[in-house]
Amino acid sequence: MVKIDYLKWHHDDEVGLAFIVDQYATLQEIDEKAADYAHKTMWNNAKDSKVIMPIYLVDSHNMPPENPARHIGFISMSIIDSLINVEHLTLDKSTINSEWNAIDFYSGKYGLISTKR
Repeated sequence: MVKIDYLKWHHDDEVGLAFIVDQYATLQEIDEKAADYAHKTMWNNAKDSKVIMPIYLVDSHNMPPENPARHIGFISMSIIDSLINVEHLTLDKSTINSEWNAIDFYSGKYGLISTKR
C-alpha cells in the first residue's frame, strides 16, 4: 500500500501531507505515486520548485492507533525541464543513491533511527 494522506508530523502538531507505506510497498509503487502527485499538483508551480514529504511506515496487519506509523525518511519531488524528478532521502534528508534497496531502507540497514509521530 502506498498513499498520500494527512498526518500530524510537524513538531508543533500541525497536520501535513505525508506518504504512508506498508511493508508490502515497492519502490516502483512509491515512485509512481510520487510522480502522479507531482504531475497533478506541481506542474504549474514555479520553475525548479521542490516538495519534500515525510514517509511513514505502517504495519498493514495492525494499523494505528495500536501501532503508530514510524517516520522512516522523506521523498522529494520536483519538475525540472518538464521532467519529474523523485528522490528518496534519509531522516536527516541525505540523498540515497539510485541503487538502494527498499527493504533494507525500511529495516534500517542504512543506519536510520526511526521516530514515532
